[in-house]
Amino acid sequence: MFFHDISYMKKVFNMYEHYFSKIEYVSSVDSERHEKVSLLRNDEIDIMFTTTILERGVTLEYLDVVIVHTEKFTSSAIIQIAGRVGRKLSCPTGKVVCYHEGITKNMLHAKNEISKMNSLARKKGWIT
Repeated sequence: MFFHDISYMKKVFNMYEHYFSKIEYVSSVDSERHEKVSLLRNDEIDIMFTTTILERGVTLEYLDVVIVHTEKFTSSAIIQIAGRVGRKLSCPTGKVVCYHEGITKNMLHAKNEISKMNSLARKKGWIT
């Protein structure tokens, strides 16, 4: 789950941590961020709350993404976050769910760009 704000992320995490055993949060100011990301990569965490520090360079199987307050993200951040899903050949699918308080130009731009890129990839035979 991607959040736009560290303090808001922590508040939401505090509500959810009582219901899930393999849940964690991470941000750029977290001194244990490298260890937590390693736990996520090793399937020791099922739910990770994060800021945009995980929008690039993370490739996981069986990944679904939730963007909380999507209206607060730039179009490039939305594209990068959505791009985490389906990157493994062993699991080329997944969901991107956006929770928002109204659709913004950035959200529409991101959707259009993702559609264009996927269309181009299909034409080139990179995806089916």
